[in-house]
Amino acid sequence: MSADSSTTTSADRVIIIGGGFGGLATAVALHKVGVPSIVLEKSRHARSEGFSIGVFTNGWRALDELGVGDDLRSEFLRMERYELCEPSGHVLASFPFSDCPPPSHRPDHEMRVVMREAIPRVLTQKLPHGTIHFDAGAVDVTATSTGAEVTLEDGHKLHCRFVVLADGVHSKTAAKLHKVKLEYMHIVGWRAIVEMDSEEIEHPTARLAQGNGVRIGCIPVQYDAARKNALWYWFIACGARPDEDFGDMAQQKETMRQLVKGWTVGNLQQLLEATPLDQIKLSKIYQRQVESGKPWFDGCITGVGDACHATTPFLGQGGAMALESGVELAIFLKEAMRAAGGVPFADLPPEALCAALRKYETVRSERVAFVINKSRYIGSLSDKRNPLLRTVYQWLLKAGLVKFPIQPATFLDHTNWEPSGTLSTGPATSEQPAKDAQHAEE
Repeated sequence: MSADSSTTTSADRVIIIGGGFGGLATAVALHKVGVPSIVLEKSRHARSEGFSIGVFTNGWRALDELGVGDDLRSEFLRMERYELCEPSGHVLASFPFSDCPPPSHRPDHEMRVVMREAIPRVLTQKLPHGTIHFDAGAVDVTATSTGAEVTLEDGHKLHCRFVVLADGVHSKTAAKLHKVKLEYMHIVGWRAIVEMDSEEIEHPTARLAQGNGVRIGCIPVQYDAARKNALWYWFIACGARPDEDFGDMAQQKETMRQLVKGWTVGNLQQLLEATPLDQIKLSKIYQRQVESGKPWFDGCITGVGDACHATTPFLGQGGAMALESGVELAIFLKEAMRAAGGVPFADLPPEALCAALRKYETVRSERVAFVINKSRYIGSLSDKRNPLLRTVYQWLLKAGLVKFPIQPATFLDHTNWEPSGTLSTGPATSEQPAKDAQHAEE
């Protein structure tokens, strides 16, 4: 993609760096409120790394606001129960999601594991043709007096009204510009999706277990009744030094076997053995400890998702936070245009634009800080590696002298999110939504 591309001009638009579902959700939300954008994706095709994401009630609320929730619901199993066990299978907590107090905007909770490629697919269909540019990596972002400038890998420079960083936890630009540094949590996680023969799953359950500093999960994603076949998501997480080398994938699988040797939790052992080596992904776990009430960037630069508020995965909220942020950013822009007299985005003064970005970050930081802190706490529950402390804690639990901290009354309180406004339902630009994106060189 060149700065003088005949198909797309950037000067009066927003540039979103990163074509994952966080970036695409932001583009759809902005489109709904009349703010045109360009999405720059460095890969040559739609990203789908990570296999799947857990989407809880708040994530579905965001997807519904974006107009794509019902496009996804029918594809994936809705979880009915949550269960947390010890390695022996002894149940620490078990309850139906219906026992959790409902959110303010609906009568019940909703949780599904969604294949990661599905969300970008339905979001792309909501965008005007030419919005997404593949093979368009950005290497630098600079704030200017009238907006921002993006430097591409090929050396071209694009000017725009403002930039949204949505290029993931390892965003080099966010590492340079964000006010809070990324922190490695000394945890790694393996995860995979695998198909297995299965009888009908009558009460889909999100089943997790923890012990000895290890945390695992196995959750059904889809079920094919005709084939008696189920698609499962599983993960194993444990502590790890920053420089720890787990070897090749065969060695890693043996490490996982040893970590969960003797565990009798659901069908974890069968899932692990059934998963081909090339279908398992190892990732380090990071967090960006944003502070409530404090902005993240300066000038006409902001962000969504892991690039600016990365969280540990122990609440399954990383994806939902990105979706929420995309919706909220657009709502704050819509309000800024209204406050300026109902002007179109192109006529919004730079100072009003920057003020809207800082307000979005400051308000949004309260919510994401709460989720980041709660996720970190939930993860710490499995980190009792001292055998004596672990034995004493388990004895206190079984004797009823302490109450296990995961209870239905508060388990899903972090999913009670309602947007601070609504997105426009009118057309945002003259182009019609297209089924496909374009490559940068077009």
